[in-house]
Amino acid sequence: MKNWTWQKKTAFACWIIPTLALYYMGIDYLSAQKIRPYHLEAIRLTWEQLVAFDEGRVAKLMVLFVNGLGAGFFATATALSFLLFVPFARGEKWATWAFFLVASTMCVPLLLIVHYVKFVMGGNPPWTLLITTAPLMIIGFILSLWNDKIKKHTF
Repeated sequence: MKNWTWQKKTAFACWIIPTLALYYMGIDYLSAQKIRPYHLEAIRLTWEQLVAFDEGRVAKLMVLFVNGLGAGFFATATALSFLLFVPFARGEKWATWAFFLVASTMCVPLLLIVHYVKFVMGGNPPWTLLITTAPLMIIGFILSLWNDKIKKHTF
């Protein structure tokens, strides 16, 4: 890290924050025993009403979906951590594209889903985390590309 340019250091910082956020969301969703309050707002039911329906089978299935999403968050964070601490840290240029591609495959659909839950279904999902981490990923990508361009022209 000591030979890194300011662009590479800043890109790393921009990327570690969304990665840690994905770990947080992964652990939170993996350990969920109920669906989140904003899910209940979106379906306009209380937890008790949902559990009472169909002997709780639908409620359990929805919790399993939330747990599955948590596994996806955690797996994505693990892949991003590997990319940051191994190939990106070594200066392998493909890591910039790999990180952005892996992060985007989680972030873009998630933005669309959260948008739908909020504006179509009337739930109140946690926008703040997504709104702050998505730009960081883009800034990190641009800075990493800039760093690679600088390194390419350095003798």
